[in-house]
Amino acid sequence: MLTAAAPAGEALSRQSPLAAEFQYRRLQMAQKTGDKTAMNGAATWIAANGAGSPYEIPALVIVARQADDAVIGATDGNRQELQKEAAEIYERLAALLGESPEAIAGVKNALAVNSKLAHYDESLGRWKQAAARLDRIVAAMPTDKKYLRRAGIAHFQSGEFAPALEHFRKLLGGVSSGSDEWLEAKYYQLVCLSKTDRASAVKVWKQFKLLFPDVKSATWKDKFAALDADLGK
Repeated sequence: MLTAAAPAGEALSRQSPLAAEFQYRRLQMAQKTGDKTAMNGAATWIAANGAGSPYEIPALVIVARQADDAVIGATDGNRQELQKEAAEIYERLAALLGESPEAIAGVKNALAVNSKLAHYDESLGRWKQAAARLDRIVAAMPTDKKYLRRAGIAHFQSGEFAPALEHFRKLLGGVSSGSDEWLEAKYYQLVCLSKTDRASAVKVWKQFKLLFPDVKSATWKDKFAALDADLGK
């Protein structure tokens, strides 16, 4: 039936709702038969021409996967441009699925889409945008260590030390004392304090030194030595 309808379907105006439905039926058939080329072609058509249609979200999901694959296979020369293109697709998906803490907590796939968009903002150095989005994810999932860490780092990279400090304080209570994850959160806590309240930073540093006079972690040893040179004077 799709083959018989192809001449009429392809002749439709791109603005016709029937044209978007025709392409979506092609997409469904391609999914059933495993024709990845046809599936991607139909999804790309809908993404480009079917904004506002009932088929936009399923098409964008497929196009987003294509964009992810393109970034994975990118060279240094074109990676940034492909990351920007992927971010634009995820921005559309986030707007459709929801970007509020309530949507992220309650709408299927909203968390994954918003997290991936924040990832592309992080990769592109758009730290303020990443921090704002990750804050909304943390509001939806306040005890999730992965998102607390990402939000803290995004704020830190943005030079927003006060909100970064709050995230790392919360993170310290959820990881094992002395572990690399704990040392990372402690390091950022101390650096953020040194930027916002140096007297408190010195006090916290002295308390830390009593409990951990020698940081043995290969990952964090040098960073804490640098803090000692600064706060331990």
